[in-house]
Amino acid sequence: MSRIIAQAISVLFHPLFAPLYGLLLIFHSGTYLSYLPYEVKKVIFLIVLLNTVVIPLSLFPILYYRKFIHGISDERPKDRTIPLVIAAVLYGIACYLLARLQVSGLIKMFIQAAAVMVMLTAVVSWFWKISLHMIGMGGLTGLMIAMMIKLSAVQTGVLVLLIVLAGVVGTARLYLNEHRPSQIYAGYLSGLGFMLAGLLL
Repeated sequence: MSRIIAQAISVLFHPLFAPLYGLLLIFHSGTYLSYLPYEVKKVIFLIVLLNTVVIPLSLFPILYYRKFIHGISDERPKDRTIPLVIAAVLYGIACYLLARLQVSGLIKMFIQAAAVMVMLTAVVSWFWKISLHMIGMGGLTGLMIAMMIKLSAVQTGVLVLLIVLAGVVGTARLYLNEHRPSQIYAGYLSGLGFMLAGLLL
């Protein structure tokens, strides 16, 4: 694997995009959620896009200028704490807006579980550089398993693909020397376990 490919994989599967990928999985799950009206899907997608991608990215220059972070890769564990706390607040706003729209419980539970997971990750990141990429991949895997159990979604192929992609992302992060193996495994297993608990318990 070349460094350019590893970097491209890291960007494509950046944890910022995990909630959007999760919505795509939900909307193409083959369950009743696939048949939500297009306008409803669009509003849900826009709410999540704004609060989990657009606003966090727009705040990055401010955080960098104010010396709250020292670079886009967040190599120092403590550099991640403030961005993650901000992200958790924005996830909470997304949860509130989705609740006002009275959208499906599973969609709200997915974003709520992600919000709590981000907050817990902020605490862990204060002293240990757990892999955010793998938390995101674990969360997506957990979401798919939960839909297969809770909604009887027949998506075995997608589940296998997610597991393979998780391996690819983990390999890319190791290749770039961004994490130790323990941080990769811990990220994936915590994301998987927490999402399953949040959606099934």
